[in-house]
Amino acid sequence: MKKVLELATSLERMPERILEVQLEIIDLAEDIEINSKEIESLEVDIKTAVLNATDETGKKAYTNDEARKMAFISDCKENDEHQALIQRRSELAQKMQKIRADLEMLSNHQRNLRVLIEVFTKVEMD
Repeated sequence: MKKVLELATSLERMPERILEVQLEIIDLAEDIEINSKEIESLEVDIKTAVLNATDETGKKAYTNDEARKMAFISDCKENDEHQALIQRRSELAQKMQKIRADLEMLSNHQRNLRVLIEVFTKVEMD
């Protein structure tokens, strides 16, 4: 009976632990959204600069779409703020994967506790 009570106590705590992890996911999703908007805004600025770039004679520096695309890619790679935001996006994505794995583990643990309690309860009744 003692084992069943220990399992029941552990099971009782599970919803709170799961909720904590779910709230972490919500907070992290907000951080990811902010990061995405920052990247998007910066990329608009970089594209605008590329579109408006002129040579020393005042003519457009990039006269075709392919040249503008290449300049945009190059400017993004050379922009420290852009690189930092991209790095942050990668870190946030990795953190999200870890938290989701933690949530999955807690959910599995909760399910296993329920099964164990059911098994031990049946065994003790027999």
